[in-house]
Amino acid sequence: MDKDKQKEFEERIKEQGKRTVAKYLLSAQMHKEFEWERFMYEIPKISFPKEWKVQLQPPYMTAIARFVAYDGDEKISVYLDGFNTLGIYRFGSFKKEDIVPYWEAYEIEGETFRCDMNDTEELINVMKDEFKRRRTKDGQ
Repeated sequence: MDKDKQKEFEERIKEQGKRTVAKYLLSAQMHKEFEWERFMYEIPKISFPKEWKVQLQPPYMTAIARFVAYDGDEKISVYLDGFNTLGIYRFGSFKKEDIVPYWEAYEIEGETFRCDMNDTEELINVMKDEFKRRRTKDGQ
């Protein structure tokens, strides 16, 4: 490799290293701020119906987790809000001990549905009912 190409290569490696370090630092800060360690253990397992396709998505804004469930061409978007920062669930104080992590699903009968993080059975049942309602409405 000639000297110019070698220098260009070394510069690109340095730049990539800087971006990588910056991403690691940002990720470490987010890990702390969004209590990812806590949620790794607290988010319950979810049993999805076998006919659904579920696409995991990166969290958006301050969501802890996010997915979209598909039943045929129909979809429902769901995210987990751990801190009442994207919406408000269970009106009350905003003291940390009063905040309940919750799932938010959209769109359920044209509205937003919310339930406690641990109420995954309710979440799935509401989503099943919504998919069924849509199929019935569309005459399928």
